[in-house]
Amino acid sequence: MSLEHELAWHYLNYSPPTGTWTFVFHETCWQLLLRKVSLSRDSQTEPQRIAELLFRLLYCLPYDRFKVPCPNHDFGGALKFWTSPLNLSGPRSFFLADPSTLTLGSAVQAPKDVSVPLHTTSDFQVSDDIFARLSPEIVQLVIAKAESTDLCNLRLSSKFVSKLTRTDHLPQHFWKSRFSVDKEMGFFPFDHELYRQPNSQINWRKLYFDLKRNLRDETETGHTRNRRRIWLCLDVVARPLMPLLDQNLCLQDRQSVEHDVVSEPYELGQFVRTPTIEDAHDSLPSEMGARCFGYQYIVFGQRNLGIESRISVSRILFDGAYYVSGMRVSKRSHGSSFKEISRVGYIVPHSEVDLHLGASHRLTEMRVAASATGITGLGFCIDDGTDAIAWKNIGVVTDVPDGVGLGTLKPKFKSRLCGAIIGFDVCKFVSFQALEEGIESTDTQVAATKVSGTMSGLWHPYEPDTSVYGAIHPSAAKDKQTVNQLYLLNMDFGGPGGALISRLSRITALHDDQHGSFRGFVFSYADGRTKSYGTRTIINTTSDRSTCIGQSSYINGPGGERIVSLEFAPDASSETENISAIKLRTTHDRILEFGRTCSSGEEAEHSWQTIIPPAGMSISAVLARVQLRSGVLQSLGVQYVTDSAANPSKSPCTATGVEHCNPHGFKMDKDRLEMAPRSLQRSEGCFSSVILSGVRRIGVSKGLPGRTRGLDHIAGLCFEFWGSAYPVYIGQWDCEVGYLSLEQGERICSFTFWQRQESFASSSSRENAGRITGIKITKTGLGQRDMEIVLGDKQKMLLYSFTENPYERLMGLAWTFNRECDYTYVLTEPSEHFPRTSLTLSIMTLRTNKAAYVQSREFTPPFVPALESSLVSSSITVLARYPGLQDPQMVSRFPLVLAAMNG
Repeated sequence: MSLEHELAWHYLNYSPPTGTWTFVFHETCWQLLLRKVSLSRDSQTEPQRIAELLFRLLYCLPYDRFKVPCPNHDFGGALKFWTSPLNLSGPRSFFLADPSTLTLGSAVQAPKDVSVPLHTTSDFQVSDDIFARLSPEIVQLVIAKAESTDLCNLRLSSKFVSKLTRTDHLPQHFWKSRFSVDKEMGFFPFDHELYRQPNSQINWRKLYFDLKRNLRDETETGHTRNRRRIWLCLDVVARPLMPLLDQNLCLQDRQSVEHDVVSEPYELGQFVRTPTIEDAHDSLPSEMGARCFGYQYIVFGQRNLGIESRISVSRILFDGAYYVSGMRVSKRSHGSSFKEISRVGYIVPHSEVDLHLGASHRLTEMRVAASATGITGLGFCIDDGTDAIAWKNIGVVTDVPDGVGLGTLKPKFKSRLCGAIIGFDVCKFVSFQALEEGIESTDTQVAATKVSGTMSGLWHPYEPDTSVYGAIHPSAAKDKQTVNQLYLLNMDFGGPGGALISRLSRITALHDDQHGSFRGFVFSYADGRTKSYGTRTIINTTSDRSTCIGQSSYINGPGGERIVSLEFAPDASSETENISAIKLRTTHDRILEFGRTCSSGEEAEHSWQTIIPPAGMSISAVLARVQLRSGVLQSLGVQYVTDSAANPSKSPCTATGVEHCNPHGFKMDKDRLEMAPRSLQRSEGCFSSVILSGVRRIGVSKGLPGRTRGLDHIAGLCFEFWGSAYPVYIGQWDCEVGYLSLEQGERICSFTFWQRQESFASSSSRENAGRITGIKITKTGLGQRDMEIVLGDKQKMLLYSFTENPYERLMGLAWTFNRECDYTYVLTEPSEHFPRTSLTLSIMTLRTNKAAYVQSREFTPPFVPALESSLVSSSITVLARYPGLQDPQMVSRFPLVLAAMNG
């Protein structure tokens, strides 16, 4: 790229909204969108009409706190470089290539079709290959219509087709079909100079492979590759745009629709609605929501029973997910044909699903599946007149994904469902309210009475069955001024009848460490299965997306341990109803505690709310009221098993005021936290610890794709102990990759960590911070004495060790973590040979090009209880954590004086 065309920084300053919204679209992107739309339609559309609809589609996307759209895709990999586009790595340099420039060779024309015609062969018998029954013309038609990936699979499944479709046998019209708008080369411009050459016959096969070769170019000359990236990204707006071009909705305001409804007369029933996006600029993290442009209503036509009808529901793809977009009602006219009598929304014929209502059928209730951005599915419960009930679902109404809840709309007593009032944004349903009519009353004055209707709560993944379980529901929201859609999680870890409680082995809390909130829980079982509830993804800004960190605790379900009470502490420092800590008490007199890093003083300020089911009942599910827009847990409740067979024989413990927390752990040292990387100090990370006494086994976990720790990171450790059934997890636990076993009497004598050096916005230029990528654990005793796992290049990692010496032994290990980095330290105790001797770091001088820094620290004398000591036992560890050291090789340059102090 020439100097005059290099990119330059332009900082955007956001001012209060003026009422005018503007979306910037590159000219090349705009031309590609126009071409995609024109090739997908039989008739031409005015660019002005496309621009208007495009604006509405972009306006209805979710936004971050800077009011930047947050689409559900990464712009072909370009999203991560929004913050620093001038520092593109080698494989991403093609983002800078001009997509309107295409460099092709001149020999793309051929005087004639050089392919070999398709023909049959006597090598195949009909009994050998079913595709051999087809004529070559049929095969030719099939392969021209098929996607290239489908054709590859077809060639693998049939030797007959494989032989007929060798690349040098395929005709030119097949290769030309690959350039259709819906095929892999659809991005190639048909206004290219190649098409303007007189009497040219294009060699489509050669053009195809020329483009395939150009697509491998990842440099700044990768024009073709960048053009394809943009072409595929435009599908996000082109797909919902197409159904809107030929349809115009006539929307009304809410008051007008209600006036029309009650004059029929109909009554307003229960409703579900998505949260509304506000235009005001604020400093809050991104929140999901929807716009509402207006309303329509539809009557299902059941007032006159005895007439067969049909309800057809359409869905549309918007921002990577399917939503309900339209609905129409038809009545049987004659024979098997139906006549449309009413419709609402946008009708997408190829996506329609029909619901047939017989002459004696009755609609008894409806289910609405909704997320924060719209209605994703509808369910209809039909009574066929003989009290036989059947559900007809359209969209995803069962096994709903994270962030989607189910609401049930039932009619009032002596009423029946007859229609719905529906709110719309640009293309989809964003609210759904049932319409009812009286069954017996004919008094129109009574029926026309305006009733606002009640909100139906959304449950994920389903509503608790209170006929089988007892339940204590979460408290209502404190803010009564605004009516937000009620969204609740049913974190049913017990399963049907509490059958899974006896297999529960681990509970993991999902933390949003950026904003100090809980997002959900993951429950793991002894047979390897897991159940996850809540949302892992965190969108801070459009280009800053991450996942939750996980804090794990063991529970001995197979050994009869059950949860008998739940406590949670609202965050007093938060303006919202965030939860800062959660405790689960068990029948084994243990407390499983989940919370962020905080000092002992801060912990004492918690105002705990306790939920205890009736005596003898075990908790089988945690219920949570969740803010639908952000996914934050705001209040908790429980579901408990009333069947005695699922409850433990041991009586549950009661709150005694004495907390029996992890006996194999220790409290966080506030002074140590102040030495942690700034990224950890400024976030709401998690603290975990273990006492290294009586260890039987140490498991090592690596990360997983899509988590804060990937396949090239060490996520955490699991310690098992002699004489104890309760392992301890430090760090995060995802997938075990190795372990070290210890015999009784053996001890851990060394930890070595390899840590990636990463820089973050909150870090200083002289600070080392990053995630752990390798570990080596050494023990005393015979046999295999160490275990080493390094996931990456050692030469590029910072290495530091904690090693015992003749004066002191390792007593405890702490691991503090957030989404960005890990921080570890150890506790030590005097050795048995020198019980009254400790080591003191008397002075350390770091000479820099500016000033000299002198650090002196006195350590706790050995007669103080062991849990209060925090001795550093490795010079490398001290230096690695000291500002200014960015190269472990610098360790030898600085003096470290350790003096023995006799008590």
